[in-house]
Amino acid sequence: MQRQKSKGIFLASGDGIDNASHVHAISQEQATTMKTLHELCLDTMHSIPHATIESSSHTPPHMVLDDPACKYAWLTAHEDDGALHVDLALWPGDGLSQARELYRALNLDMLQTLEKNAAWYVEPQMRFFYLRKGLYECVPKMPFAEFCAYWSAHIEFLQQVRRDGDSFEVMISWLQESEFIGEGDAAQLHRLYCDTKREHMNAFPGLHMRKRWEATDVEEDSVRFTRVVEHALAQAQSCWSVSNFGLTDRSGELQ
Repeated sequence: MQRQKSKGIFLASGDGIDNASHVHAISQEQATTMKTLHELCLDTMHSIPHATIESSSHTPPHMVLDDPACKYAWLTAHEDDGALHVDLALWPGDGLSQARELYRALNLDMLQTLEKNAAWYVEPQMRFFYLRKGLYECVPKMPFAEFCAYWSAHIEFLQQVRRDGDSFEVMISWLQESEFIGEGDAAQLHRLYCDTKREHMNAFPGLHMRKRWEATDVEEDSVRFTRVVEHALAQAQSCWSVSNFGLTDRSGELQ
């Protein structure tokens, strides 16, 4: 199922970005441009150092990063209301180990600067898993800076919550009172866990980060665009790692 900004969405195993899920009538010229952009995205991902490419019947091709705080990145072409663009999307903190790595090292000032000055979109998300399967995610009402500041100070308190006994209800009440989830989210979580045989719940605080380029700003030179995407990945990862995982800081001409 497609990941997108919403009050709450259900996730399928192997969740990713579905380029065909957003359909509008577009011109033949736009269809040709979209095909070119898709090919450019694929060529670019294959050219990013220290990343491998993965795909399945559930997800389009995406990058697997050598990054303990953020395992996957997607580079995809989209059409919205007739406008074509390319998105680089990351979901750091997507799992307990990733969340701990993220918030132990997160430089919040750098992340805020990235969002303000480098045209990155940053959104907080609460994610709910059973075993290793993502079931549900929602967007808290609070600003991402407040969200990140809280979890940077309290990430060690995260633990698996069993459905039986009082711990599940205590956790749901606390998440709701703290505005990490809403009333509708609480109802959905009860349905997903209490109305099933799932014995426990794993809740993780993650982020959704996105860098967008309009199609008119993207040339068909895959070597040049690879440098631009490589730089954008380095920008994002520098918020929680000084190493950039081997990515060089070469900006090309696009910002």
